[in-house]
Amino acid sequence: MKLLWLDLNSSYAHSSLALPALHAQIADDTTVEWCMVSATINENTGNIVKQIYQHQPDIIAATNWLFNHEQLLHIVSRSKALLPQCCIILGGPEFLGDNKDFLFKNKFVNGVFRGEGEEVFPLWLKVWNRSRKEWKSITGLCYLDESEEYQDNGIARVMNFSALVSPERSRFFNWSNWKRHEVASIPAHSVSVAAKSLSVPSHWKPFANVWIIFISMVLKMCVYSTVRLIITTKEPKTS
Repeated sequence: MKLLWLDLNSSYAHSSLALPALHAQIADDTTVEWCMVSATINENTGNIVKQIYQHQPDIIAATNWLFNHEQLLHIVSRSKALLPQCCIILGGPEFLGDNKDFLFKNKFVNGVFRGEGEEVFPLWLKVWNRSRKEWKSITGLCYLDESEEYQDNGIARVMNFSALVSPERSRFFNWSNWKRHEVASIPAHSVSVAAKSLSVPSHWKPFANVWIIFISMVLKMCVYSTVRLIITTKEPKTS
């Protein structure tokens, strides 16, 4: 099975942590062939779709942010038209709320994950091509079943942080010069732990789970973006 990760950022100076964070958990699984198409929101949609089509993936996965939402949907909808048997699975902050309207409006998307995927995404890969009834056991997954009924499996939260493999172990983690600049590595799961230690305002109590997941994602992005900036500024300039 070939899984293609669409890494759609605002510029090539930015890197998504989602791919190495997920890949690291199942990097040793030889039944999954991983590949990536990296692009920015300013690139030609047709060229990106062409790259995806050339890989002939069974699954296309991507993280949906506010800044790439529109472009991402254009790309995956056109990819689905060319690869109708391909399964489209998305995740990210845009899906922390109710996903029913989104899935009915964008039926080319097979499912979306709400929350953290490090533990549940590998479970979904084991049943992705089976009956939708088996998707019911995947926490955080929202989808339309065979009868086009909306199914909502709640919100996914990492339950065992100590068991997570660091994103740095993934071959898709491209900040290999951390050690050269003696920048300390900060595991993604430790950032999530910090987020969970934050107190939740009383008026947010009904949305506590969404609050924690959102803060966790923001902290992860802030930490790794800051480290990347430090590395960039320390790199010697070439003429």
